[in-house]
This record gives sequence, structure tokens and C-alpha cells, in this order.
Amino acid sequence: TITVNNAGPSDATNARVQDALPAPLAGFTWACAPVRGAICGIASGTGNINALVTIPNGASVTFTLTGTVPAGTTGGLTNTATVTPPAEVNDPIPGNNSDTDNNAVNARADLSLSKASTPNPYVPGQPLTYTITVNNAGPSDATNARVQDTVPVQLAGFAWTCAPSGGAVCGIASGTGNIDALVTVPSGDSVTFTLTGTAPAGPIVSLVNTATVSPPAGVTDPTPGNNTGTDTNPADARADLSLSKASTPNPYV
Repeated sequence: TITVNNAGPSDATNARVQDALPAPLAGFTWACAPVRGAICGIASGTGNINALVTIPNGASVTFTLTGTVPAGTTGGLTNTATVTPPAEVNDPIPGNNSDTDNNAVNARADLSLSKASTPNPYVPGQPLTYTITVNNAGPSDATNARVQDTVPVQLAGFAWTCAPSGGAVCGIASGTGNIDALVTVPSGDSVTFTLTGTAPAGPIVSLVNTATVSPPAGVTDPTPGNNTGTDTNPADARADLSLSKASTPNPYV
């Protein structure tokens, strides 16, 4: 909100109001509202403001600038607006003709992680697949979120791949064993890790595996409780036993 007042004693006809917006706000729209007989030369617009206004003594105009900050915006936003009096008017206090707003960033990305295995229960000695999906419900992008999964020792030889969706980016495309990778997940997008291999034939135990996603530094996750996914997969042991018996000599003596 930008408010321009005229404390008089003279009227100001065609004073110039200017505001060069930070690049991320280029798509913001603005509207000018006059008060007490003031006149807005331009009623509304988009992006930078460069408008003439007429402000009688004791009147004012207010510019309201609105929009949605792009999800990938980083760093603080600094924005300075100025008013310049008409050429024929002397401003006795020019030091208050500009104002700067500094707005720090408060990035928030609601990251979540889910993990599942197939088949469940697993069959020792047969193929086993884990799927880890990381979603970002926004509203901000998450650049270099960290995905970690320390696999059970029985799965140390399993191979994994990372597949991005939408505008997401996998820092590492593939690997073997434990996962420790950075990913960039814009608001509304996701990445999926697929871990595959052959389940060990023995010992026959339940496989418990937990994966986590951590937001990048400077980004707050409003719902941290869904940043961890645990999969518990019991064994469905199968052993095709057979037995044969014979005697010698047959017939015996």
C-alpha cells in the first residue's frame, strides 16, 4: 500500500508517483484510489507504477498493489516508491517524498514422503521393489531438499533410481544401497525413488525401512510430521521341499 498525502498549503496538480517493482513482482496489479477530491491520472495498471495524480491541500491518494509472489522467489524484497511535486510547486520537506519497504522472505514448503514395498509380504529369494514419493504441497518451492533412506543391511545391494515429475529435479539420478540425495521440488510437483533388487533368501526376518525428507535451509515446513515414511514388510517364506526314498536291493534277501 502506497499512500501519498498533501499537507499543503497549496494543491499539487500532476504530481508524479513512481514505483519500480522487484523483478518477481512484475505481474502484480495495482489500483489508485483518490480521497477528498484528489484525482488519479491512471486508475489501475500492472507492474511498475508511473502515474500522475492531482492532490488538493489536505487530500491523498492510495495505490494498492496486489498479487501472488512466485513460489520460487528467494531472498528479501526491497521496494522504493517516490512522489515528485509538479515543476511549479516547491516541496518544503523533500526528505519525506520517498519510502522503502523491506520484506524478508518466509518460504514455506509442505513436503511429505510416502514409502511402500511390493510385494508385501515379500518372498525371500524373489524380486522386491520399494517406492518412495516426495511431494511438495507448497506454497513455496523447495530447492535442495534432502532425501535419506538407510536401507536394511539385507538390501545393501539394491539399486535405486530417481524420477522427477513436473518441474522437479533429481540431484542424483541413480545409485546403489542407501539413498542420500538432494532434490528440487517446485510447489505442486514430486519426485519418486524406486529401489529394486532380490530379497535375501535368508535369514527369514521382517524388513523395516524408513525414509525421510528434510526441507532446505531457510524454508519452513508447516507440517513436519509427514516428512517420514516407514515400510514394514514381513516375510512370506516359501521352500519347495521334496523327499524321495529307495532301498537296495529291491527285492531284499
